[in-house]
Amino acid sequence: MDDFVKPQPVVAKDVDTDAKTVERPVSPVSRSGDVISPARAVMTLSKSMLNAGVFSLPYAWKLGGLWVSFVTTFVIAGLNWYGNYILVRSSQHLAKKSDVAALDYGHFAKKVCDTSDIPFLRHHSKGIMYGVNLSILFYQLGLCSVAIIFIADNMVNLVGDQLGGTLSQKMVLMCTVTLLLIMATNMFTEMRIVSFFAFVSSVFFVIGAAVVLQYSIQQPSKWRDLPAATDFTGIMTMYGMTMYAFEGQTMILPVENKLERPEVFLAPFGVLSITMVSSTACMAALGYFGYTAFGDSIATTITTNVPKEGFYSTVNGFLMIQSVLGNAIAMYVVYDMFMHGFMQKFGDRFPKFPKFVSDKGFRLFWVLVTYLMGRAHPETGDHDAVGRYHQWNPLRLGLSPNFRAGRFLV
Repeated sequence: MDDFVKPQPVVAKDVDTDAKTVERPVSPVSRSGDVISPARAVMTLSKSMLNAGVFSLPYAWKLGGLWVSFVTTFVIAGLNWYGNYILVRSSQHLAKKSDVAALDYGHFAKKVCDTSDIPFLRHHSKGIMYGVNLSILFYQLGLCSVAIIFIADNMVNLVGDQLGGTLSQKMVLMCTVTLLLIMATNMFTEMRIVSFFAFVSSVFFVIGAAVVLQYSIQQPSKWRDLPAATDFTGIMTMYGMTMYAFEGQTMILPVENKLERPEVFLAPFGVLSITMVSSTACMAALGYFGYTAFGDSIATTITTNVPKEGFYSTVNGFLMIQSVLGNAIAMYVVYDMFMHGFMQKFGDRFPKFPKFVSDKGFRLFWVLVTYLMGRAHPETGDHDAVGRYHQWNPLRLGLSPNFRAGRFLV
């Protein structure tokens, strides 16, 4: 986090005639500064969940089988919702207990360990905090490298016929063009600007996804001929790809920390519930209609199955624009977690160095890292290959579930 600000008290104390202290509720906490409304929070978090990975879901359903994939999608969504609910509730509880406005992932993990009954956790809380931060860093970099390949792959699909050279050379060229675009969108850190990017990106995503769904629904349905389930390897791969499709996991706390009224996040019809319901519905629709439309001929990304001519040629353009803006949203997590510490230590070491240059240089460094990660697999044209590599990140398998249960340790 950039800083820890003392929150407004959520309870007030009175003294009764028996000299006993009693508590009475007062108005909920209201944050100020770089904060966003609940509507913007839903938009930002939904866009974080719905990104390049969702267009590989029809292919994931092919690997797992129609009905196993259908059920698994909702099971994973339910587990994600419950885990995120516990995560935010625990974070809000520990933040109030620690008398700070909010906690990022690393400091949340440290607070959980500091208040644990397990001596090992208490003694190694700082190391665990660093482990959580590194896990999230690698995961976000993986997501952003996937976005670069997704954009480049769609550029090749759209204009590749007019270019000379091999597929690998075309992918390298388009990855470089993508790099120039995302450099421009990654120059901003304020959540209010990021939420504006989310709004614009969502418009293009909805249009592009609607066109893909419309074309898929027009095809003769093959659902009667498709297997209900495949083999163990296929189902496990499908499970990993579906988990990866929920890309916005690491945006949960950054969005909650910038929400003007944090109590709205966990309300019955609050930010989290609306986000998970809408995201799950979109993923299930793309997975089902995409797979039943194309069957075994489904590509690793369904946009490849959509024609390049006429009206449908706009799909790739819309989805490339939303991915460019979505990349800035995903990278926000990295900047939010590490920018403040970097600027403070770098400024102490080089006090005369311009802050503007160090700020932009920090951003460009991590953008270049994602570019190089994306370049590691340009010849395949399979943007999901990088995603599957990162899907077993410790954030998903071990650290995150343990710390989401943190409120039971305090």
